Amino acid sequence: MALQLRIYPLSGPREVGEESVLLDDHLSFETNSYSIFAQLLDMREFEGATSRPSPIIRPLPLPPQMVTQYFDEEEGLKEGRRDSYGKELTFVYARDLKCLVVPSDSPSRNLAVKAFIDALPDDTPIILWWE
Repeated sequence: MALQLRIYPLSGPREVGEESVLLDDHLSFETNSYSIFAQLLDMREFEGATSRPSPIIRPLPLPPQMVTQYFDEEEGLKEGRRDSYGKELTFVYARDLKCLVVPSDSPSRNLAVKAFIDALPDDTPIILWWE
């Protein structure tokens, strides 16, 4: 099973309080980057493993009033609060995601995504979308 993480940085902290947020610009980590993903997600349900270390970065649930708008290639503009696995979307602040450990021998895409995250202001909310 292929697992991918898209990150959608928002414009600033005020957007967390909005009722509707457009998810348009995103970056993606390389598919199946499990050493990175395990820092954010309990991987047991994706790999069938019986024991894995707990994630070190704890994503937060979206505020109850917040709905995301995103473009679906087949259906056009859609609204929702769930990712491709049907799980509630979560977010982290850039200051927390800056703790993400990306091995130095990772694909260049992963290193570039990490460099982008490191350049964001600490209070930038980043929505996590798993697919």
